[in-house]
Parts: sequence; C-alpha cells; structure tokens
Amino acid sequence: MKDKILSFLVLPSIMFALFLAFSPVGRVEAISGGVPAETCPATGDWVKVDDLSGLLYTYTALEGQLIAESCYKAGSHTPFFQTYDPALSSVTVTSTLLNPQGNAAQELSHASFRLVNEPDDDMCEWNLEIPADDDDCVPPEEEMCEWNEEIPADDDDCLPPVVSCVETTDGDIVWGPWTVDPSDPTREYREGSYTKYDVNDPTKSCGTEEVDPERRDIPDDPDVLGEDDETGVVLAATGPTDNILVYVVELLLVAMLVTYSVFFTKTYFLKNSK
Repeated sequence: MKDKILSFLVLPSIMFALFLAFSPVGRVEAISGGVPAETCPATGDWVKVDDLSGLLYTYTALEGQLIAESCYKAGSHTPFFQTYDPALSSVTVTSTLLNPQGNAAQELSHASFRLVNEPDDDMCEWNLEIPADDDDCVPPEEEMCEWNEEIPADDDDCLPPVVSCVETTDGDIVWGPWTVDPSDPTREYREGSYTKYDVNDPTKSCGTEEVDPERRDIPDDPDVLGEDDETGVVLAATGPTDNILVYVVELLLVAMLVTYSVFFTKTYFLKNSK
C-alpha cells in the first residue's frame, strides 16, 4: 500500500518537471525571466518588416519618402535605434549585438523604419517637418571656434593658442657703466642683465633677468694713459712711486733737450762767424 502511495506522488511530479523543462513557457522564462522582450515600433510613421534572418537588411523608401530613423531587433537584446540626419532614401541595418556567449553577432529578427516626406521647396530646409515660411524655420546656430569666437569651429585657423616661453634660452649679458660705490669711494661697480628668449621662437622675448653686480677697486689716476672700461683692462696706471720716476724721466728729457739746443745754437753761430 505504501509503495502505491509513493508511486502516485512521485510519478506526477516527474512528469510535471519534464513538462516545465521542455515546454515553451519554461524556455522563455529561462531566457528573459518571464518578461516579454520589446519589439521595434510599427505604428505612425514606422514601417515594420518581420521574419528577417542574417546579419544585414537593406530597406529602400518609396518615391517621395525618406528614412529618418531605423530600429532592429536581434536575439533577446532590446531594440537598437539609429537616426539619420539628413534623412536617406535607402539604409542598411547591420546586427552588431552579440549572443550571450559574446563570440558572435546575433541574426536579425525584424526591423522598422520611420519615414518622412521628401522635402520640397515649400518645406523648411533645416526642419523637414515644418513649412519654409514657419517662424521656427531658422538655420541652426553655427558653432564658433573655442579660441576665436569670430571664426567657425571647423575653420582651419581654429587652433589652440601656442603657449610660449615654456622653455627659454639665455642671451648675452649686457653690462652698464662703472659707478663709484656710495658705501666705499675706493671701489666701483657695474650692473648687468640678460634677456631670456623662447626656445621655439628666438625672436620672442620672455623678459630679462639681472645678474650679480661686478665690483673692483678704482684704478689710481685712470686718465693718465687711459683705460678701457668695456673690457676692464687698464692700459697704464701710475701710483706714488711711479710718479717720481715719471718726473725724473721728464727732467732728463728736458735737460737733454736744452743741452742739444745750446750745442746746436753755438755750432751754428760759430760757423756763420767765420
């Protein structure tokens, strides 16, 4: 009796499980979780084409119409939409949606196409759904250059500004004149600076930099025989000892000159007196 009861309960359970496993209801729930998949639109301006196969489908609109938008469905994926601006007379939809394993594209199941009337002279050039004399029929605002609002964004001159003076090179040092140091009258100094130039544009000045001043002792009597301030080389200088020697030399020269003059004069007169 007990075996009959078990057979009566187990056998129907096995049959019901097999029914769920192989029935269409069971397969739909396994794939989509029991939620019906969406489809492409088929009302209004949309034209739907069912029972497709393969990965490509080309649709050509009737004369006087253009295709403004398309939709296709592949596998269990949600419909894929694409718009066309401007509208086209013929479009080809291509499935790029992969199967659950992600190793191949799924074939098309159906596709829809939204049609609009082909524009004529009475329709707006920039909006084919309104008349040309409509107040809203205005050209779209032209996108202007980000760095120059006076030219369009697609102009060849629409370029980002070049950042200069990122890298610089130093020019030659230019020195000023020697000046007596107010804090020490026995010394003098001169200041210098150099110009920095852009590495990519040597004519582009990037400012000036000062250098540490040069200092030196003031030469004694620099104007006796002169000096070259630009190079700082003293050609001749005389100190206290040098002055005595100069005076002695000058006296000897004067004495020699006087002696020679007297001798020359005496010789001259003696010759003439004979």
